Amino acid sequence: MLIWLNNNLNPKVISHDRLSSSTSIFVKNQGDIYIATSNSVHLLAKSVSYSNISVPIVNVNSCMGIFIDISNSFYCSLDSQNQVLKKSLEDNTSVLTRIAGNGSHGFASNMLHGPNGIFVDTNFDLYVADFGNNRIQLFRLGQSNGVTIAGKNSTTPTIELYLPSNVIMDGNKYLFISDSQNNRIIGSNQNGFRCIAGCSDSGSTSDKMNYPRAIAFDSFGNLYVADSRNHRIQKFIFQINSCHQDVFLPPKCQDENHIGINCSILSTPCNSLNPCGKHGNCINSITNIYGYECKYEENSQFCKLKPCWNSGTCNRTTNGTFECLCLPGWTGIYCEKKINYCEKVTCQNNGVCRPLLMNYSCECLGDHFSGRHCEKVAKKIVALRIVSKSVGYIAIIFLVCTVGFFVAMDVLKYCFAIDLTEKELKHIRQKKIKRRPVIQRFVYVNTPVKTKGNNAL
Repeated sequence: MLIWLNNNLNPKVISHDRLSSSTSIFVKNQGDIYIATSNSVHLLAKSVSYSNISVPIVNVNSCMGIFIDISNSFYCSLDSQNQVLKKSLEDNTSVLTRIAGNGSHGFASNMLHGPNGIFVDTNFDLYVADFGNNRIQLFRLGQSNGVTIAGKNSTTPTIELYLPSNVIMDGNKYLFISDSQNNRIIGSNQNGFRCIAGCSDSGSTSDKMNYPRAIAFDSFGNLYVADSRNHRIQKFIFQINSCHQDVFLPPKCQDENHIGINCSILSTPCNSLNPCGKHGNCINSITNIYGYECKYEENSQFCKLKPCWNSGTCNRTTNGTFECLCLPGWTGIYCEKKINYCEKVTCQNNGVCRPLLMNYSCECLGDHFSGRHCEKVAKKIVALRIVSKSVGYIAIIFLVCTVGFFVAMDVLKYCFAIDLTEKELKHIRQKKIKRRPVIQRFVYVNTPVKTKGNNAL
C-alpha cells in the first residue's frame, strides 16, 4: 500500500502484508484503510501508524467495491455473484447478508450484472455501478428492487453509460460516475448529468484518460481518478467558472509537452508511463493503440516486467520483442481486451444474449422458448400458432367468397342484364300483395226508431 502526500510525486510504502490481488480500497474519515484482496478484506489502522501487519476483518472473495457507512456497517459488491452483501463491524457474530441483486445476472429491477463500485449515503440508500448493465442502480433502505437513476432505461435519460465502474456522491448529494469504456467522468447537478473530465476521447495527455476506474474527492473538492490503462493517478482541480458552474480542470502547464503538478514530466507515453522499464527501450508510436512500443535486446529478460495483462503469458519473439499468450476470454496485444462472445451471436424469438466466462448464453422469454439460441418453441405455442393461423385463413376465405358473390351478382345484373334474383323478388312481391288486409265496413239496416208513447219520434 502506497501513500502520496499532497503535491508529492514520491510515494511512501506503508504496508506490503498479504495484499496480493487487491481489488478495491476504502478510507474512513479518521484515516483507517480497508483493502479488499482476492479472499478477504484487511484493515490498516492509522492508530498503529499503518504497521506492516494488516488485520483481516471479513472473509469474502474479491469485492470489486467496498464501503463502510456511518453506522460502521460493511458493504461488498461481488461482480462474479451479481450481488451486494452487508454486515455490521460492531458485532463480530454478524454474517454477510444480501441487500441487492438476487445472485443471477439480469436487467430486472432486482438483478445486477457484474456490480463494481458502491456508495451508501447518510440515509443508508445504496448506489451501485451496475457494470454489465451500463447503468447506476439505487436501492432504497430495505428495498430489494432498485431504481435506475443513470444510464440505460433510467428515469432521467440524459446520458448513456458504457461499463460504469464506480459511483460516489459529494457533499451536495450530486453523483459522480467513472464511465470506464467511454474514458470519461460523469457528474450531476441541478440540471442533470454531464461530462466533467475526459470528454474528448481516450488518451494519455493531462486532459484525457484511458479506462478510468476508481474516483474520489478530497476536502477541497478536487477529483482524483485511477486512470488504469495509463497506469497513473490523475488529479482534476475543482474551480467555479464565471457562470457559477462547477468545473474540473487538470493542472495547466505553459508547455503543452509537459504534465504533472510541477510540469516536470514529458507528456509522451514513454516519459509519462515508463512502460518498458530498464530492460527495454521505449519508442513513441502513433500506430500502436497505447502510443508506444517497447524494443528489447536479444538477451534481456524483458518478460520479467510482466507486460501482459489479465494473467497472459509473456514470450520472447525472434525479432527481440515479446508477445502475449492470452488466457481464454481475452485478446489484444497485451491481453487487454475482453472477448465479447455475444458480438456475433443472434438469439432468436427476442432472446437476450448474455456474455459468460469464455462463453455466452441466450436468455429466453418465459417458458415458451428454449435451446442454445432460443430456437425451440414449446408445443403449446406451436399448437396455438397453428390454430390461430387456421382460424385466420378460414375467416379470410369466407370474406373473399362473400365479397366475390356480391360482385358476380352485380356484374351479371348491370353488364349482362341477367338478374338471377328477379323471379324470386317478383314472387315475394306477389305474396305481399295477396296478404294485403281487407277493410270491412259495417252497415246497419232496419234501425229501430225510438218512440215516445204512441207517437214515433
